[in-house]
Amino acid sequence: MQCKMKIALFSRAFLAAELSPLLANNTDIELICFVTSKKEFEIIKSFSLKIKIIHIKDYFDDLQVSELDKDLEGKLAIFLNTCRFFRNTQRDKSLRLARSWFRQFELAIKTHEITAIIDEPLSTTINYCLQLAADRQSLKVFHFHSCWVPDFTFFSFDQHQNNLADGIASDIITFQDLVNHSRLRLSGANSPIYVRGVNKIGSKVLRLTQALASIGSRMLFKKDSFTDQNIDYLLYDVKCILSSVFKRSHYCQDLENNYCNILFPLHYYPEAVLQTWSAYTRQVEIVENILDVLPANCRLIIKEHPQQVGATGLSEFSNIRKNKNVLIVRGDISAMSLVQNVNCVVTIGSTLAIDFAMMGIPAAILGKPHYLSAPMITGFNKLDDSFSNWLHDQTTKKMKPLEVNINFINWYHKFMNEHAIPGTIIPGNTKIDARKMFKLIEENL
Repeated sequence: MQCKMKIALFSRAFLAAELSPLLANNTDIELICFVTSKKEFEIIKSFSLKIKIIHIKDYFDDLQVSELDKDLEGKLAIFLNTCRFFRNTQRDKSLRLARSWFRQFELAIKTHEITAIIDEPLSTTINYCLQLAADRQSLKVFHFHSCWVPDFTFFSFDQHQNNLADGIASDIITFQDLVNHSRLRLSGANSPIYVRGVNKIGSKVLRLTQALASIGSRMLFKKDSFTDQNIDYLLYDVKCILSSVFKRSHYCQDLENNYCNILFPLHYYPEAVLQTWSAYTRQVEIVENILDVLPANCRLIIKEHPQQVGATGLSEFSNIRKNKNVLIVRGDISAMSLVQNVNCVVTIGSTLAIDFAMMGIPAAILGKPHYLSAPMITGFNKLDDSFSNWLHDQTTKKMKPLEVNINFINWYHKFMNEHAIPGTIIPGNTKIDARKMFKLIEENL
């Protein structure tokens, strides 16, 4: 008799809610959900799904957990230094909580004989503790990511995107499909699903209301988990929305053609890219480093993330706004409207680098995205002399007429047919063939 695959889900309630119904008739898979709060436990329980729920206690009490081995202690200490939830927390307390998470995950994996784990892109300490516990048991964690082409997903096995799961088919997309998509992107169409409509008035009002309600709830009522106590990222979103309404004078209205322009697209804060992909976790620090080596007759264009229009109006960007070599573009302006005026792109791992590379515009990458080895892409661990030399080379070259870069399309076509499957895993909009997804998991074990 064939044993069931025991798949653990850890990405808040939406994975259990949206994946479980897709597997209702699949008797070969048993789903187990790791949750970190009583509220989430009750939410998933209310779905009346055939799913086992394991509560990983997330209380920030006087936890007394014995030290882990030296290697694990070192990894956790390094990760905690940049984790947005723990940056301002007393280190010995946060380390005790991280040890507790690791021990609980380790016990749950052993007790329930987990086969594999599905998780969001690794971004917080608790995700990292799960990854470490799985690694100790030689267990694979499948982190889902959206492809540059809408409605396709791929999986990685670590906090970056350079250790990828193999796909299950070699013909999921044609070369011509990618050519057509790149042309649509150049026209400003076919934007990623997670940024569509986010800056409409109704959407802004809804996001502002939800954020304020969450902040009020976390401040006024008893908190039952540590991650639910954090309101910093909610406050950041609120400040961005308000800034987008009341602070507009610093935005660029027009681009002159007699300058070389370097594009730096801001990432959404907070997200996995800023937590685990790079030596740099603060975008302002990257901007300041670029300005330190900015070639003569060049300007730096800062493009806000579409989901956080107003970010450059916040206090952390005050000095940068005053710099005469900086142009700031609102997040709700299409990045593709800039393509005619940009010589090169610098980013940790934005998909805009793909958009521009498709048009033959080179990009410097400071993180570990899936396209790091593609044509037109150059990776840097640090903004050092080699980066400065690369920047100088790009801004002294004569700009070529824009055309679809066949070498890049060939590379991305190969990548998708080797690693991607159709469908998306996005809260509120998960549309994926569960049978294909679990076939991919089974074939990568």
